[in-house]
Amino acid sequence: MTSVDLSLPVEGPLFFNNELAVDAQTWRQDVAQYRRKIQAMRLCHQSVLLFSENAYDFSVRLFALGMEGSNIILPPNNQPDTHHELAQLASAYCGDKIIDAQLPSVEDSTVTEPKASKGTPLHWPHTGKLIFFTSGSTGAAKPIVKHWWQVNREVHNLIATFFSDSSPAPASVVSTVSHQHVYGLLFKLLLPLATSMTIYPQYLYPEDMAKALVHIEKAIIVASPAFLTRLVQDNVLIPYKARLQRIFSSGAPLPNEAATLLYQQLSVPATQVYGSTETGGIAWREITHAEASWRPFAGIEVTLGENSTLRIRSPYLAEEWTTLADRAAVTQTGTFDLLGRTDRIAKVEDKRLDMEDMEAYLRHHPAVENCRLLQLSGAKRSLVIVVAAQPGCLPASPANKRRLVAQLKQYLANRFEPVCFPRKWRFVHALPYNTQGKLTHKSLEALFV
Repeated sequence: MTSVDLSLPVEGPLFFNNELAVDAQTWRQDVAQYRRKIQAMRLCHQSVLLFSENAYDFSVRLFALGMEGSNIILPPNNQPDTHHELAQLASAYCGDKIIDAQLPSVEDSTVTEPKASKGTPLHWPHTGKLIFFTSGSTGAAKPIVKHWWQVNREVHNLIATFFSDSSPAPASVVSTVSHQHVYGLLFKLLLPLATSMTIYPQYLYPEDMAKALVHIEKAIIVASPAFLTRLVQDNVLIPYKARLQRIFSSGAPLPNEAATLLYQQLSVPATQVYGSTETGGIAWREITHAEASWRPFAGIEVTLGENSTLRIRSPYLAEEWTTLADRAAVTQTGTFDLLGRTDRIAKVEDKRLDMEDMEAYLRHHPAVENCRLLQLSGAKRSLVIVVAAQPGCLPASPANKRRLVAQLKQYLANRFEPVCFPRKWRFVHALPYNTQGKLTHKSLEALFV
């Protein structure tokens, strides 16, 4: 498949890094220098693990690797077990050192060629692969391979959809999401670089973002639904609403109540993007006062399959048609409404959790015979778990239960992020299977009443 043409930035401030502005020329020089490191280690077209929490350092390494056609393995988090697993797939690593794996580090490579040397001309990457792991933070790592042509087409489509009327160059991007995931990579990094915006660091708290907005005239926010849902409860960005050009939200559903309140507070609707790592962006919507249907991006066709499952045909995918795990209703105008999921993938604080993977992991703990995760009915959809304890391990008192929960959480922390831990725990002698040998949601949920 052919890739679209995207251009590297050539001038202007690109990053605000460590409280200093970094211009395009400096960034290009750093990319060229790091590219020579990769060439010196003969890593062209090899698989390299890349993890860096710093957006500037990550971008330099990403583009240097991409220009050399390397296959870039992107761990979704900094959990040691995740990095141990993914290190087995790589020939080298670059960025932050999380584990003492027996892998050569590009950071240790030395080149004698001066930094100012012209070297090989720079270009936007178009060969090689980006390998995401959608469940690495929430279960067994599942590789999702995307080619640069797929990513580049989506960036091009995002620019045409959201920034076709005027140049976004004067704007700055402030984000709450990681660039190690596809949403952050596209909206926080690649889209800004393709349009010469200025990229600010990741902000985890609204108060920190508010401090940054003091110095920004035109801002684009790239946020998670969880961040925006908390923000509207005490919105410290209201004094800076005149500076906000657009607010993006993706990774999980944004509750309609939060979306409506956000618009009332900031006079800018949240542009919600629906999609997945596998499919890329599928559709978008903006809620101001009432429910709004999803509008497919240009070039994406939607239809319904068996049991009202959503099927798409996308220019980002090689497959003719792809069936998703979401049920939907398609309107006469071509938009659609989502009706819920058909599998056991849960969204927990914007993290995608494969509940079966967490259950399988917990079963290896010596105190656990069996277990079952579920999301409770209601608006919060809290994640809870029922654990059938091994003989002699069933807690006999509240204090014993607290100790066992702490032990199991510590065990889960080897592979899972704390945000994905169950909110409530119930310990039983055996799971409540019915006479057909099935576990019903009703019987499990009854244990939490």
